Amino acid sequence: PQRNGLTTGAGTSGAAHGFLSVFDPALSGDASLLYSTTIGDNTGVLWMDLDAAGDVYVMGFAESSRDPVVIPISPDAFQTTPDTFWVGRFDTTQSGDAALIYTTFVGGSGAEVTSQGTGGLAVDAAGNAYVVGGTSSSDWPTSPGAYQDVLAGGSDAFVTKLNPSGTAVVWSTYLGGPTADNARGVAVHADGSVSVIGQSTSGTDFPQSTCALAENPDTTYGGFVARISADGSELLFSDFLEDVVGCTDTISVLVSDFDLNSDPEVVETVDVQMSSSTETTPEIVTIPEVAVNSGVFYAVIPVAPGPAIPGDGVVQASHGDLITGRYDDADDGTGSPAVS
Repeated sequence: PQRNGLTTGAGTSGAAHGFLSVFDPALSGDASLLYSTTIGDNTGVLWMDLDAAGDVYVMGFAESSRDPVVIPISPDAFQTTPDTFWVGRFDTTQSGDAALIYTTFVGGSGAEVTSQGTGGLAVDAAGNAYVVGGTSSSDWPTSPGAYQDVLAGGSDAFVTKLNPSGTAVVWSTYLGGPTADNARGVAVHADGSVSVIGQSTSGTDFPQSTCALAENPDTTYGGFVARISADGSELLFSDFLEDVVGCTDTISVLVSDFDLNSDPEVVETVDVQMSSSTETTPEIVTIPEVAVNSGVFYAVIPVAPGPAIPGDGVVQASHGDLITGRYDDADDGTGSPAVS
């Protein structure tokens, strides 16, 4: 159903469309649909996020196997040349084409990774959009001084920051090793640094921070978490999620689960049970949401050598210990609580 939607660029009948719909949960029936529009022809929407003003940002893809691909790209967009990924910003309090603040393509000349669950989108307080995913393009738009400005393998993860008007890249970097790597989630911290989660087949050749000790990372598709500096020039932390942690100071814990986002107006928390081979009785660590309505929770947890000290908020571990985290999900898919 269309409700105050685009009048140009909404697509034609018979084609596959990405769509954006906004509902008011306080209302019911037809009255609850405040805004709804299709977006282009032979397109899809992968991710969305909101800024403080309520503008909706979407990351989508063009189905290159179908013809024609039509997307309403802004004339002053960062990239008007058709590509796989596109990013848009909408003010859904407006009607028709006035709701479209910008749309832009983002990509290179090679193939981009569009498999289910790929990519990610987050927005900071200033309205900058951060998009992540996977690319095999050797000419992905990287920025001067980027942490990694050259494609390292068959495909690398990418992290790209767009300005609030979608007219320019603020900074952009690859993140990857010699084989296949792909980012699947992103969160922005208050200091502007960016955490990324994803999968890698590069093993110990994937970029890792000094603190990480990836003795036997999964080279089939190992999960990773990384944190990049606010200007995109430095890798602050990177390690595999199934890794053996050998540091004696801190570890980073990131939970991405929108089921835990029960109140879109409040920064919520999730309790994570952290344990090690040394400290088998879990420490209960409360992790805050990185921003309201994000469903992404992040904290740095201290690790120290020595015997277990229950309830001290520190995970005691010895060299070679396996450190694990566990949390209770809010929904097992049927509406009942589950353990993840």
